[in-house]
Amino acid sequence: MTSEHQHLRRLYVDQPLKGVIALRDNQHHYLRNVLRVEVGNLIRVFHVKQGEFLAEIQEVKKKETLVLIKEQLRKVVADSRCVTLIAPIIHKDRMQMMIEKTTELGMTHFQPITSARSENHKAKQDKIEAWFIEAAEQSERLDIPVLLPTISFQQAVRQYRQILVAVERQNTAPLLDALKMTENNETVNVMIGPAGGFTEEEMAFLSEQESVQGVSLGETILRVETAAIYMLSVINAVRAIKNN
Repeated sequence: MTSEHQHLRRLYVDQPLKGVIALRDNQHHYLRNVLRVEVGNLIRVFHVKQGEFLAEIQEVKKKETLVLIKEQLRKVVADSRCVTLIAPIIHKDRMQMMIEKTTELGMTHFQPITSARSENHKAKQDKIEAWFIEAAEQSERLDIPVLLPTISFQQAVRQYRQILVAVERQNTAPLLDALKMTENNETVNVMIGPAGGFTEEEMAFLSEQESVQGVSLGETILRVETAAIYMLSVINAVRAIKNN
């Protein structure tokens, strides 16, 4: 992609990128009423399987915007790296921040969990997926994270083969050291507990699992969303060091 196209607005499109396509609902509203596009304006559109394309506004109707798919700007490159964030549902505003920032940092799967001290918050699937898309559009990602069905804390521990669990007030290795000692950082599963942490029973359960390694995120107690952002940032830093 040349620098002349980098400033163009970017939209995720969940339909084949070929010929003239119609953008409706929120995307039409955004183009028509927020950006106020005109015929001939250029935007970028992307699809998880096809990559990113230049697109030209053909017609702005009352209920849809027609765009012509033009040249391909970026192809999809196979990437085996996987980061699963295992965390509870939290308050809406903080939940949105966590989803957006971890998506920007490369989270590929979000595994919601319930535990003894989980807050009684619910997040609609379409809301979370919309946050995924908005963050992917902003951060130049070509893929969209996967939202997995909510499961219990115990189910998650049994389901994932290796998990780095953020624990507080325990004599555990810093996350950075734990990642450096891991031979394969291609697939990383990280777990964060609810506000108030895990109960004594849950901590005992964790200590019995061979697949679990407790890690420290520092001396201070972090909120769920802060811990998630911290863990994804450290994973990125370690991968960058190992790749250089």
